[in-house]
Amino acid sequence: MNNFSNADPADVSVCQLDHLGILVFDGPDSANFLHGQLSNDIENLQSHSVILAAYCNPKGRVITIMRILKITPQRFLILMPKDLIETVAKRLRMFVLRAKVQVEILDQAVILGLTDATLASRINPNLPGDNQLLELSDSAWLIAVRPGETPVRYLYIAMDQNTADKHTTGIDCDGDSEHWLSIQAADGVPEVFHSTSEAFLPQGINLDLIDGVNFRKGCYPGQEIVARLRYLGKLKQRMLRVRYNGSSHTAGENIYSSGKKIGQLVFGSPIDSRESDTRGNAGLVSVNFANLDRDAVTFEDETAIEVFNLPYEVPELTEST
Repeated sequence: MNNFSNADPADVSVCQLDHLGILVFDGPDSANFLHGQLSNDIENLQSHSVILAAYCNPKGRVITIMRILKITPQRFLILMPKDLIETVAKRLRMFVLRAKVQVEILDQAVILGLTDATLASRINPNLPGDNQLLELSDSAWLIAVRPGETPVRYLYIAMDQNTADKHTTGIDCDGDSEHWLSIQAADGVPEVFHSTSEAFLPQGINLDLIDGVNFRKGCYPGQEIVARLRYLGKLKQRMLRVRYNGSSHTAGENIYSSGKKIGQLVFGSPIDSRESDTRGNAGLVSVNFANLDRDAVTFEDETAIEVFNLPYEVPELTEST
């Protein structure tokens, strides 16, 4: 239970992240509008900073997870799963009302994930600091994200392919979204797709532990329920890492322990081991930890699931990684 084996970042250095899309919020009221909609403090976010946040429904369930990039005091880029972007953009536009905010989907955006700082420095030798962004031009950015104690990961974003070609000459993608998600599972960073939208509370997927929720800020949809769970409720669900075999298991699928349903698969992604014949999946699950028997966790079809702790501390789980 001490070794969570995933796709070796040394094997895959640059991933084309086709599962992500970008929303642009522009206008003098953008910070105030986003602050009132998301789980984190957007109004006090420094320029050229990056932060995680949840967009929740009124019941506190996570509609999507966003990575917010503050480009200027009134311009924000938001990375989120592409299969939810139209739904979320439409929903947020309903609440703009008289606010001076424009919401746009970047249809031609190019997003790359880089696991290697040396390779990222080929795009620009002046790498950004943790959870900061470096503006390469008015249409391209390099981001450094460090979830917890895990290594720094880099994201490159360009508004179109022509811009990307100028910065990434000689850099070839050797991985894709599946590779990146397996690394993201190792880092313990959740993603919410269409199939699991509105399935989890933020604490159930550890967003409060990776700086995705600010409990000191004002109201946002679902804030009362999220705060009540922290201060008055009893937390039952937490997220853990898993490994399993088989290709038929999808995000949102039920998880069982000793025959009793204890939670759901947040997401899973194939592990591509280039140096062995081993094939499997790395993933994250949200489970009722009080009912968790780690030696008897399965899917409904009885496929066995190995359960692992995370690379950051989860107060409710005292077992060491």
